[in-house]
Amino acid sequence: MSKIIAVINQKGGVGKTTTSIQLAGALTRAKLSTLLVDADPQGTATQWIQAAPEGRPSLISAVSLATARGKLHQEVAKFVKNYAYIIVDCPPNAESDAWKSVLTIADLALVPVRPDPGDLLSSVAFVEAARQIATKGNPTLQMRFVASNIRGGTSLAKAMHSDLAALVPDVPLLNSQLSQRVAFPNSFGYGDSVHAMGARGAAAAEEVDALAVEILKILK
Repeated sequence: MSKIIAVINQKGGVGKTTTSIQLAGALTRAKLSTLLVDADPQGTATQWIQAAPEGRPSLISAVSLATARGKLHQEVAKFVKNYAYIIVDCPPNAESDAWKSVLTIADLALVPVRPDPGDLLSSVAFVEAARQIATKGNPTLQMRFVASNIRGGTSLAKAMHSDLAALVPDVPLLNSQLSQRVAFPNSFGYGDSVHAMGARGAAAAEEVDALAVEILKILK
């Protein structure tokens, strides 16, 4: 049976799709059968995979379930016997039925956050709403924040750790983070994660692999 990872946040531009794509690429290269589910009507994750050059298809397996909406859990359940891990890239909409649906079957909810005070407060409020849904329908769900688009050494990035610990002490911030690197958006041209970029994506790939290892430990 699959371990299901839902990547959620009501804010757009916080790195949900980037996190989903990169994590899927890392798990796939670790020889763990992984499916990326694009639940966002914008279809960015699907477009990303389809951007792979002719003759060099992406290693990431992906499917679009954007039209499932409130029945997303039902559609995702069809794949649980075929993959070790399913990563669901959810739409950035607090009112969306998709993320609410998938939270009822997810093992882990990842909430990407940027070191921006406004985004931080919005994300915290969103997490509270998500936890209420999980309490009713999936009490074993684990939740973690993941720092995204971080510029190394900035005071905002350092403050984010203490701020989140104070605001939501029972939803930890992962130790691993995704920095503000050009390799992440550039990997779109490969239709894959930064791992497909070779030396040009090596530093970014190290961050992604560290994130994947930390997530695997949580899920075990």
